[in-house]
Amino acid sequence: MSGDHDKYHWTPKVLKYGGVYLSAKEINELREALEEAVYFLEPTDEDMQKKAGVYRVVTALENLKKLKGKDA
Repeated sequence: MSGDHDKYHWTPKVLKYGGVYLSAKEINELREALEEAVYFLEPTDEDMQKKAGVYRVVTALENLKKLKGKDA
């Protein structure tokens, strides 16, 4: 693991009923990390059809982008 771990480490705030609050900055950092992961993983159509591993990263990023779009 790179020495930047502490730079990107954050602790989400847990809300009373089990929800989690993330600030806009934390959401952007999470989105950027997922985009970088997708770039390095270079998912193929076959990877996406398996619906595991790479698929989960790609769909998590897509869902995060949709969430961000609703907040804008």
